[in-house]
Amino acid sequence: MQELQKLARLLVASDDSIIALLVGDNEEKLQFVAARGATVEVSMKEVSSAVLPLINGKGGGNDAFVQGGGERIMSGEEFLDRMREVVGE
Repeated sequence: MQELQKLARLLVASDDSIIALLVGDNEEKLQFVAARGATVEVSMKEVSSAVLPLINGKGGGNDAFVQGGGERIMSGEEFLDRMREVVGE
């Protein structure tokens, strides 16, 4: 999880107009980080609230940066697709 957090922070620090959606997929659970650049208005808390129930997950954060994890009910790719849908990509 720390690696995902660090990468997300580096990405949004390098470009204030991006949204970073990162998912870690291992045999037992899914973990994710969602971060936004300074000029993006999409709430990462809304993204988290929308996708956490899909994996019976828990998480936390603020409008600019959230993290969470839960059961590996779907693949990491499927979960990332759901996150993209929430942000409108």
